[in-house]
Amino acid sequence: MSTRLLSVREAAEALGVCCDTIYRLVARQQLPCLRIGRSIKFQRAALDAWVEQQMTTPQEPLAPSAPRPCATYPPPQRPGYVPIRPVRL
Repeated sequence: MSTRLLSVREAAEALGVCCDTIYRLVARQQLPCLRIGRSIKFQRAALDAWVEQQMTTPQEPLAPSAPRPCATYPPPQRPGYVPIRPVRL
């Protein structure tokens, strides 16, 4: 194996994210890594393949979604519901 392994900082720079993001992805087992003792190392080819896998291309343009109705105020009455009135000081 003659490929150089990347450190967490180098992987973060390669992906354009902070080191905390790298640690979080590793903890969630979402980013391929190699653990050597307590250190975490990355293969550049594995990172590139992971980035390609994460890329998505929409097959058709997304249609605008219908506007969602706002919450009604006052809320609908339920059995046993006692509205709380604001206290004026």
